Amino acid sequence: MSISRTWKRVAAAVCAGVMAASLAACGGEDAALKKDESIVNVATISTSQLTENWNPLSPTASQGTVGALYEALFFVNAAGGDDTMQPMLGETYEFSDDYKELTIKLKDGLKWSDGKPITADDAVYTFNLINDNSSLNGSGFHGKAEKIDDTTFKLTYDQIATMTARSNLTGVPLVPKHVFEKMSDVTTDVNKDPVTSGPFTFKEEDFTPQSYVFRKNPNYHEKGQPYIDGVRYTSYAGGQATQDAIVAGDIDWASNVFQNPEKQLAGAPVDYITMPSSAQVLVTCSSAEMGCTGPQTDVAVRKAIYYGMDRAQMNNLAFYGIFYDSSSSLTPVPENEKWLSKDVPESTVPEEANVEKAKQLLEDAGYTLGSDGIYQKDGVRLSFEVPAISGWTESINGVDVAGQQLKEVGIEMKAKQVSANEMTELYSKGDYQIITQNMWYSGSEPYDFYNTFYASSATAKVGEKCINGWARYSNPAVDSALEAINSTNDDNEKMKQYGIIQQQVYEDMPYIPMMRTATMVETSKDFTGWVTEDNVYAAPASWGSWDTGIILRTIKPAADK
Repeated sequence: MSISRTWKRVAAAVCAGVMAASLAACGGEDAALKKDESIVNVATISTSQLTENWNPLSPTASQGTVGALYEALFFVNAAGGDDTMQPMLGETYEFSDDYKELTIKLKDGLKWSDGKPITADDAVYTFNLINDNSSLNGSGFHGKAEKIDDTTFKLTYDQIATMTARSNLTGVPLVPKHVFEKMSDVTTDVNKDPVTSGPFTFKEEDFTPQSYVFRKNPNYHEKGQPYIDGVRYTSYAGGQATQDAIVAGDIDWASNVFQNPEKQLAGAPVDYITMPSSAQVLVTCSSAEMGCTGPQTDVAVRKAIYYGMDRAQMNNLAFYGIFYDSSSSLTPVPENEKWLSKDVPESTVPEEANVEKAKQLLEDAGYTLGSDGIYQKDGVRLSFEVPAISGWTESINGVDVAGQQLKEVGIEMKAKQVSANEMTELYSKGDYQIITQNMWYSGSEPYDFYNTFYASSATAKVGEKCINGWARYSNPAVDSALEAINSTNDDNEKMKQYGIIQQQVYEDMPYIPMMRTATMVETSKDFTGWVTEDNVYAAPASWGSWDTGIILRTIKPAADK
């Protein structure tokens, strides 16, 4: 592979219609690119103009910030089934005998991208910062951080925290104290000139509303890595534009589903793999007590939607027949099947619709069928407009197909296309009745999944920003079970508590299961070292967080293999 060819190819992609409405200024060489660089071009999840947020603690950080710019202490390869904590910024960790204290040793000689040392002061600052700011506390740290020496610090928990500690070690990006302590408000500051710890860094001159470029961090702790000079994140106008660019060889890494990949990608300079991924769901603003309004706050309506979907038909019509079955409690299977309670109904969601059961649920709850074929109660029709990100073909098609199926039940549902930025604002503030979204899986147990999306601490009242508790769901029984799991190493006790959680989320169904998505990942033959079916060293999706940093530091230009 010629590096100059790579540069020309990426530059051509920018000027060939990446964002057709915004490229009038693109004439000749793009300012963000330099000749003789090996730049990997990645398709962003956004199909609209890009915005900057390089704050890794923010739930709306720009793609690549977490993993490529900033690292955590350790990494766990959940996709590959490896439960080992692989050192990143951290070197070792050790629990106290009562599992309430965790002592972490950082690697020696770590540096920020500006050349200043990464020390225990940075770690202590980071953990105490997120403890004091719930909107930044995605890993659920509740306790106190203290410095022991320049490379060692201690986390003290109020109670046993075996599961939370793992999330803290693998899910908290350390931030530079000397930068963040100068911010007037760390919860809103977008960290315009980031000082980074990961394999790449960023400068403002490398950003446009259509793309941005990360470049190799000269102070990265893994000597010789990354092997590429940089990575360019580019926004394409939609799914078809992305597919066209993949086939043309203008994209090096993407996660785009092709209906017939063997035919559509024949002769294209890419390889592809398909793997189970996140849960495709209908997210409901479920709790009136949390400020939600509308008929979806009634569990009977949520259950009627659940039983009214024909998932086998949906898979064929919307998801190209490659999506996977889900469970009623959304426990990821088969990887977490050990923790799936046999007492909870429908460990595999029904593939066919049960229209009669759906109608009976509504009628028992006092809904009556209107002359237009739609159920109503107190003058409110069961009619929903479901936001879905423009260009996300599978999500839009999924809602459209579900809407056609639910007509038989007496529920009206149709998709409303919005930009990625609009979608983020909607689900972070709860400004919706039902939306479609993907819920990701992580960890060797379902604890992280349930704690991320179902814990009361993860959500907020409508109008207030939350991290991941989009459904505005709060259930003391779920919270108590999560606390019990986090306080024991006894598998039998954990199994009992997982059963409680699974039963509750099945009964309440704030997130309505559709199917488990399939991630189709396309990777350029111009680079080697990608994740393959035989070597799943990280989750391969281009939109991921920590795993993307692992992949981008591992791949090499094909000429260097």
